[in-house]
Amino acid sequence: MKNFVSVVVPTYREEKYIEECLKNIKNQDYDGKFEIILVDSNSHDRTRDIAKKYVTRIINIKERGVANALNVGIKNAKGDIMIFVEADVRLYPNFIKEIMKKIKERGVVAVTGILIPFDGNVFHKLVYYLLNVLVIIFAVFYPLFPQSSVAYKKKYLTKAGGFDREIGIGEDLDVTRRVKKYGKCVICYVALAKISTRRLIKGGILKQIFLNLYWFFNLFLLNKKHPAKELRHTEEL
Repeated sequence: MKNFVSVVVPTYREEKYIEECLKNIKNQDYDGKFEIILVDSNSHDRTRDIAKKYVTRIINIKERGVANALNVGIKNAKGDIMIFVEADVRLYPNFIKEIMKKIKERGVVAVTGILIPFDGNVFHKLVYYLLNVLVIIFAVFYPLFPQSSVAYKKKYLTKAGGFDREIGIGEDLDVTRRVKKYGKCVICYVALAKISTRRLIKGGILKQIFLNLYWFFNLFLLNKKHPAKELRHTEEL
């Protein structure tokens, strides 16, 4: 459906964050049509119950893994524009409107916004600000967009084969490098989204930085995929 936006939110045990996430999506200052699809990996908490009053559709799946959940969302989406949002992200009111302006520009196939951390200490927040800088720098010659709040034209996302289920982490960055051969992947600096730093709080800053550098080196320099047993999900990051 042309100019119809499908917002996909993958979840696993997200009762703590999901309501604020969905509330901010549902209350977007956007005049066009959009749907909200929640793809849940069989959570045993209140995630799906909380989501019922905000979403267009809830799809419960047995198999874990972000890539799998995102692909299910793509398959069931009605829109020609896909926006992926993680459960601990809170979109600013004009996010979809600004993303749509950008993605309609000639030759653009993917757009990402800017992430602003809303919790954690100064060091946790600094890591996310540095992440924004890296995304901006890489976008010039080799765009790699985090899945936290990113949009793709469904046509090219499908042509690229969707998200690779064999990748345990980095499936979001990997899909950007495959989609970019069809057109421009750009940043919308006025499309803002708040994000939790819980991954760093839970896993530790140094450990998380080291692990991500290790995964990045293996995937993008050695072209080595991580086995399925290393699959992650939003609640576990």
